Order: sequence, then structure tokens, then C-alpha cells
Amino acid sequence: TGREVVGARTLAELTESLLGVVADSRTPALASDKARVIERYFAIAGPADGATAQLGALGVNGQMAAARAAYARRLDLMTGLGADPRQMEFSAEFGRNFAYYTGFMFEFVAPNMSAASPLGGGGRYDDLMQAVGAPVTVPAVGAALHTERVLACLDGGRS
Repeated sequence: TGREVVGARTLAELTESLLGVVADSRTPALASDKARVIERYFAIAGPADGATAQLGALGVNGQMAAARAAYARRLDLMTGLGADPRQMEFSAEFGRNFAYYTGFMFEFVAPNMSAASPLGGGGRYDDLMQAVGAPVTVPAVGAALHTERVLACLDGGRS
């Protein structure tokens, strides 16, 4: 097309993405019973070790059952590595504001810091490399720390 590449995507790729947004806006509304399950799911929040039971209480099968099992396994693995699930929070509505995340997302917070100032965060982003031109999907996980917040936390300060 002779057009400049925007970021790492071509004009055709950007157009395809925008056409997908338009198609999504024309999708019929969910059935009310499905919408209620989604609302119940997004209401789940609290200690990480209690979320497994709450996820099971949704009473759905298929992908949700698989997601519940994956969550329980992940929690068991973290516990096995010494993490205390009573010190972790689960929030179904939590999300990082980046479209490239494809699964598990997390933040590190400290009690003496503002909730708006996490020490760090990250998650899975398996589709990111392919979205910027890699020929195959690359399984990936990453995280970043806000070093100035970590230092403030260690100094007993608040941010």
C-alpha cells in the first residue's frame, strides 16, 4: 500500500482490527441466564484460597470448569513454592489495561502503599509476539517492577 507502518502493524492489520470492533458491536445481546452467570463471576473477589469454591458455585461446565481447575492448580503450585494464599487476593474483575494479555494477570502490592500504587505487575501474553510479526505464537509471561515504589516501601514511605 505504500503506507507507513504504525507501530508494528500494517494499515491492513489496523483496518481488520477496526472491522472486528464494528462486527462485535453488531453481535446480538446475551441471553439473560448467561448474563447473570457473567455478573456473578465478576462479583467474585476476596482471599485467593476462597475463590476456588466461589468459582465452583457458579454451576457451569465446560470452559469455566477447566478455568476453575487451572486456577486451583496455579494456587496449589504457588502454595507449594511457599506463597501464602491468605496473603493473596482474587478479583474476577481485575484486569490490566493492555490488550495483549491472554490469561493470568497479577499485581504486587504492599500494605503501606496506596492501592493505586502497585509495586509491580504482569501476566501471560502468548499472542503478543505474533501480533507484532512473529510467524508463530510464542508462550510468554512477563512482569515489571516500579523500583521507585519498591524503594519507598522499603523506606517505610507511602506512595
